[in-house]
Amino acid sequence: MQLHKLEYLKCPDCPTSKMIYAQNAFTCSSCSKVFGIDNEKLSFVNFTGSLTYDSLDAVKSFFKKYPQLYVFLRRFFAPVFFERDLHNFVKENNPSEKVVVHLGSGNTRFHKDILNLDIIGYGNVNIIADITKIPLQSGSVDAVILDSVLEHVKQPDVVTKEVLRILKPQGNLFVSIPFMMGFHACPDDYYRWTEEGAKILLQDFKILKLKAEGGPTSALLWIFQEWLSLVLSFGIKPLHIFWYIFLMVTTWPFKYLDIVLNKYEYQNKISSAFIIICKKNDQ
Repeated sequence: MQLHKLEYLKCPDCPTSKMIYAQNAFTCSSCSKVFGIDNEKLSFVNFTGSLTYDSLDAVKSFFKKYPQLYVFLRRFFAPVFFERDLHNFVKENNPSEKVVVHLGSGNTRFHKDILNLDIIGYGNVNIIADITKIPLQSGSVDAVILDSVLEHVKQPDVVTKEVLRILKPQGNLFVSIPFMMGFHACPDDYYRWTEEGAKILLQDFKILKLKAEGGPTSALLWIFQEWLSLVLSFGIKPLHIFWYIFLMVTTWPFKYLDIVLNKYEYQNKISSAFIIICKKNDQ
């Protein structure tokens, strides 16, 4: 990703600005702020918070340093059953030819040509920025991915308005949000949405698909793992972590029951999460 060629960058603090590239940095033509590039990452913010919430989250953060391993562990051992909706979305939007942005990407890279943006400078991040103030020009992006990120920001409605701003007319949006899911800091966790709540959150978009991600078994499995590890810990934190990890790696196959249960009517009442695929309305 050659950041100096990104003509659709803007200053996050100026409504309209021209970014001037020189000496491995961008300068805003309006406010004269300088944003440097270090190790092929363009930085608009300096994140000073903690990367972890507790010792269990520290374990997850360790594996995030190895993105391929982390994706493998998440897909197989996490209690949530993942289908191929995100894979298909990436394929359909062809990042090799279109501008596709993954907001709150973490250290995950779905495609070599996707622009990864996160507030933390992980190895696979291209732009370090606050997703409530996206440093991209209005109407410059073909597709946006918000995969399990909106629950981790304090103002998800501001993020969706920013996405609406940067998308081209008829641009596409992929969203994954939790419903019946336990607390999972990254490093914070604030919100959950019902199916109707998801419609309100994305009311400014044309919703093309709204379906369960995971399903009722995924929701039950997550709560069961948390509940039983709590019971067996006797209030001892290291024991709680041991049992939680043990139960995760021994009970994960049950999530595949959702292959069948997701076809049942009303399963969305206790789904683990929802996937919403949207399109920006004509402006």
